[in-house]
Amino acid sequence: MKVSEAMRKDFVTVDEEVSVADASQNMRKKGEGCAIILRQGKPYGIVTERDVTWKVAGEGLRGYVDASGYDRP
Repeated sequence: MKVSEAMRKDFVTVDEEVSVADASQNMRKKGEGCAIILRQGKPYGIVTERDVTWKVAGEGLRGYVDASGYDRP
């Protein structure tokens, strides 16, 4: 099986300036565990439930997704 056959084609995207709370609510609403972060409309990074738990809950809600601390595609 090729990865293209297993991958998802419908996913959550958010602009890098969106708050962590809004990104998380969007992910929850769509039943997804991650969101692709966009910079100028292009994929820049990814934020996951784990990122939110570890970085936000562990360090305190800072309000904005800083894509520099997350995995990049």
